[in-house]
Amino acid sequence: MTTHQPRALSPVAVLMHVHHLLGRAQAEATHRARTTGDLAAVDLAFALTCLHGQVLDLLPEPARHVLSHVPQASGVDPVVLARQAEEATRALPSQELPPGAITLVVRLIDTVRNFS
Repeated sequence: MTTHQPRALSPVAVLMHVHHLLGRAQAEATHRARTTGDLAAVDLAFALTCLHGQVLDLLPEPARHVLSHVPQASGVDPVVLARQAEEATRALPSQELPPGAITLVVRLIDTVRNFS
């Protein structure tokens, strides 16, 4: 009889998931900003664009090449997606994430708080 050990997540896998969620959040926020012209929506889109770029910078070069998909808006609340991205970072202890990841997490928390 074999027992299955839960598979541990790697920092790269966590960051790729965060990148995906933030890409969706950015698409949603950008769509809202373009359709409404609301300044808060524009601010949120800008914040999410910066966070999306920041997580990309944290990924090693080989992982960046598989991240070409650009999601389209589907009506999901971008703040909810940003909150999910922040929650995804909790899958690993902070010391296992690459340098700079804690700054990303703090900025995610601030963004979610400021736009909730």
